[in-house]
Amino acid sequence: MAVAKTSITLIRKRFVDTLDKEVPFCLAATASGGSIFPAMPTKPASKKSIASKTKLIKPVEKKTAVKKAAPDKGEGLRVLKQVLHLSPSGKKAASDKVEHLVRDYLAKLREVDLTFENGAAVIEKYRSKYPELSNHIRRIVPEERLIEIRQNQGDDADLRLHLFAIRIPDDDALYEVTLSGEEKPQKMKPSEWLSLLHETLARLIARIIYARESRTLGAN
Repeated sequence: MAVAKTSITLIRKRFVDTLDKEVPFCLAATASGGSIFPAMPTKPASKKSIASKTKLIKPVEKKTAVKKAAPDKGEGLRVLKQVLHLSPSGKKAASDKVEHLVRDYLAKLREVDLTFENGAAVIEKYRSKYPELSNHIRRIVPEERLIEIRQNQGDDADLRLHLFAIRIPDDDALYEVTLSGEEKPQKMKPSEWLSLLHETLARLIARIIYARESRTLGAN
């Protein structure tokens, strides 16, 4: 029993000596911010992770929409007209040409009637105002579109005629005037034909007025 007590006493003494040596060291290390455990080696960061962290974020570029030039409306209409002009079939183009010619011929025929009616109307207007004018108007033939005017009232009056005629041979209007003493008729435009008729009437009316004045002076 004495041996056992002696062993226990020795163990306690060694434990106390160990505490006296180790505890001050641990307290000093803790107070200085250190650690009583040895530092563990750290693994160096991989280059790949560093590169990913330091990668710059590029700003997003705004795409500017390129405006297309507005189409030229005038040019488009010009091209469309050319296409429409070339697109009709031959039959339609031929029919359009015929209709155009028909309108032209109708216009000429109607102008013939209108011109002759205007000439005859002028004669009737001034014949009612100057009755003596009837002695100079030999005849008016609407069916033949013919007006015959005597130049004077002598014996050879019927031989000295102004002939105003409008003929339509082969659907082509001819305005002709044959003056006294001429053999071949003169071909004129509708306006010239009517203008010469007016001039002839004006000369005859001037003679009538002058003859009246002469008779009045002779009576006085």
